[in-house]
This record gives sequence, C-alpha cells and structure tokens, in this order.
Amino acid sequence: MSRPVSKFAGWLARASIQDKYGLCGLLVLLQRTVSWRRFFHAPTPGVLQWLDIPSYVQGGMLAALLIANIIAISLHAPTWADVQKRAGCLAVTHFVPLCSGFSFSLPAHVYHVKRGTFQWAHRWLGRICVLHCLLHGSILCTVARNTSLGAPLVIPLLAGCSLISILPWTLAAILRRWPQLGLKVHHMLASIATGALFYHLIDQVSSYRWVLLGGVCAGCAWSAGTCLHTMWLHRSWRITSRRALARPTD
Repeated sequence: MSRPVSKFAGWLARASIQDKYGLCGLLVLLQRTVSWRRFFHAPTPGVLQWLDIPSYVQGGMLAALLIANIIAISLHAPTWADVQKRAGCLAVTHFVPLCSGFSFSLPAHVYHVKRGTFQWAHRWLGRICVLHCLLHGSILCTVARNTSLGAPLVIPLLAGCSLISILPWTLAAILRRWPQLGLKVHHMLASIATGALFYHLIDQVSSYRWVLLGGVCAGCAWSAGTCLHTMWLHRSWRITSRRALARPTD
C-alpha cells in the first residue's frame, strides 16, 4: 500500500462519525456536481482540437488504439527487421477498414454510429496506417544502398507517397474550403495507393495480398450498397410525393 493511501486509511480509522458523514456528503455533492459523461463528451482545449481530438472520450479511444498498435508492433520482436515486417502487416490490416466505399452514410448507419464519429475514426486509422507505412518503408533505405532504383523500389515508393499525400487533404481547414476537390483528390490518391500496394504485395508473394483484396471487395460492396440504398430512398420519396400530390384537397 502506498504512503498516501496508508495515511488516508489511518485518518479514516481515527476519524469520528461526524467526519465520516461529512466525507460521504462531500462525495455525494461532488458526484452530483461533476457529470463524468458530460466531462468525457465535453470539447477539448484548442491544441487538442487542432490535433483532431474533439472530445475526451475520443482522445481515450485514440490513446487505446495507439497503445494497442505499440504493443502489437513491439511485443516479442527481437530485431529491428521484425518490427519493420510487422509494420508492413499492420499497414495492410489498417488499410482494410479504410475501404468504406464512396460515402460514409451506409457504414455509419450499419454500425449505429454518428457520421462525424465514423469520419473521425476513418481519418485516424488512415494516419496510423501511414505511420506503419513509413516505418515499414525504412527498409528501402537499406535496400537502396545495394540495388538500383528499379520497379521493386519505385512501386512501394509510389504507394507510400500516395498515402502520405492524402494527409493534407484530411485537415479541417482544407476540407471546409475545398470539400469537393478534397474528396476527389482523396479518392484518386487512395486508388493509386491501393493499386501500387497490391502490386507490391504480389511481387513480394505476401499472403496479405488476399487481405487487401478482401478490403477492396468490401469497399466495392459498400459503394454498391450505398448506391442501391440511395436509389431505394429516392424511389420511396418519389412514391410518397406522388401520393401526396394525388391526394384530393379539401
């Protein structure tokens, strides 16, 4: 038992019944005054807002995600080469949830989360994916010393540069000023990165090429589902509008 806890336990044992009742009343008053739910969902200070951490609960989720990635990349990894290899595997693993189609509406509806929360998670998963790509790409510094700059090096460089180029277009200031342009550039760079990464995985005969292929298929399925869902809603809206117009007025 630590010293502050032992001191508090000693004081509590020597305290009178009035002091104990007073302490209980103070705790109840504190619990009534401070709402933990309101605190966790309260907006964060300006620095955290600039870092794209809008609330404390999202900051806790991000911290848990970062800790999980650090443990996954460093646990039982005796050499730096093992860390680099795991970073490549985690980059592909984080790339799969990013394949959410052309719109966040249907995935957010299926997962029962707010659209803004889903967009925030998409941005941070992408940033962590880029960090893993940079860590895995440090292998190229060693390989480039011994080999010439050929296709085996150009393709992964193209994938990494495409992913890094997406990051500026995720900033809130740019999205507010050029929303449509940012979305088009994002999709174009993501398509280039996906193609280059898939070619790199095939060239390296990596089993994670099937993981990436599954993510691409999931993205196509989300896009098709979004189109069908939008067409169905539009059809329902048109039927309702026609019925409303055909209804006789008094």
